[in-house]
Amino acid sequence: MEDSFRGSCSKKSEKRWLCLTFVFTLIVLVLIGCGGGGGGSSSSSSSAPVITTQPASQSVSVGSAVAFSVVATGSNLTYQWYKIDSSTSQGVAVSGATSSAFVLSSTALTDSGDYYVVVSNSAGLVTSSTATLTVSSNTGDGTVSVS
Repeated sequence: MEDSFRGSCSKKSEKRWLCLTFVFTLIVLVLIGCGGGGGGSSSSSSSAPVITTQPASQSVSVGSAVAFSVVATGSNLTYQWYKIDSSTSQGVAVSGATSSAFVLSSTALTDSGDYYVVVSNSAGLVTSSTATLTVSSNTGDGTVSVS
């Protein structure tokens, strides 16, 4: 077959273009069979983030500082913290809260609520569990008001 193939490809005939098409098709099939000729995997080398330490719920007094943090594995991670709006039950992005730690330097009663973080990279995203912040104030008569 090899001799007949060479013979048909070397002849000056109108079938020469068929020969070139055949050779091109063989090259394409070999490349496809070898995974594209690149020798490597076509999957991304980056893996989706995994949260290894979830944020913890906390209780503080008005005016106290509080910090939530998360630990995640993965490369080129980005973070966005959210507070759940109690009227819509939807997360609202906390402005400027884009690192693994989210700090409120002086809490107010309105800071009470549920918080979570979304950690992402080019391979995917993961959402943390919800951490509840309870902010309380002393009413001055020995009782504590919790919001």
